[in-house]
Formats: sequence, C-alpha cells, structure tokens
Amino acid sequence: MNAGFTAATLSHGSVFHAFHDDSGKGKFFILLNATWPDHEVHSVLCTSQLDFFADGQLDSQILRIPAGVYPFFPKDTIVDFRRLWSVALTTLCAAQGFSVKGELSAADLKECDHRVRCALQLTGRQKKLLLRD
Repeated sequence: MNAGFTAATLSHGSVFHAFHDDSGKGKFFILLNATWPDHEVHSVLCTSQLDFFADGQLDSQILRIPAGVYPFFPKDTIVDFRRLWSVALTTLCAAQGFSVKGELSAADLKECDHRVRCALQLTGRQKKLLLRD
C-alpha cells in the first residue's frame, strides 16, 4: 500500500487525488461510500474545468465549490455526480500518486447526498452504494 494508507485513513467525504485512467492524469475524487470501511471505494470526480457546466443545465447533478473554501481546491471546482467511479481499496491505495487531501464539511456532504438523489445517470443500485439514509 502507498505510504501506509488503509481504510482507516479514509472516510465518507474524504477527498483524495489519484491517477485517472480515462484522462491520463491525476484527478481529485470524493469518497462517498454509504458503508465504510469497505473493500471497494465508490467516488465521484472533481474538476476545475468549468466551461462544460457554464450554462447551468447540469446544476442539479453537480456541486460547485468556490475557490479557497478548502485548501485542496485552490480553483473553483465542480463535483460531478453523473458518474460513479469504483475501484478496489487495495488498488487505489497502491496507485501512483494516490494521496488523501482532506474531508468535506458536513454541510457539503449533505449537498452531495442531495445531488446523488438528483443524478439522472446513476442507477438505483449505485445510489444505494452512496446514500447513508
């Protein structure tokens, strides 16, 4: 495992940085497992590329976090709830560049739950993996 990271290092709402195969570079993710610890990590992707979301049509399926609210998000950031990313915990913790950056606030986690419920592309099964109530 990478630098001693384990399930105990992470929790619901943990923000982590890891290599993203689809983009070929490191990205920020938010762990949203309803049950933790688990052998599989379920997360959503964050991006500071805002142009795609500028028209507001996807606002019910994203969370906007202004720059500087968290030290690990120095730019305006979008949390995108249109797709669930799942990976084995052991694979994630051993991944190149994996690091835990911090935690979202309780208020932002409540907003995340709302966005999960509104996410049109997530299946009912996927939503159950993420919602704690």
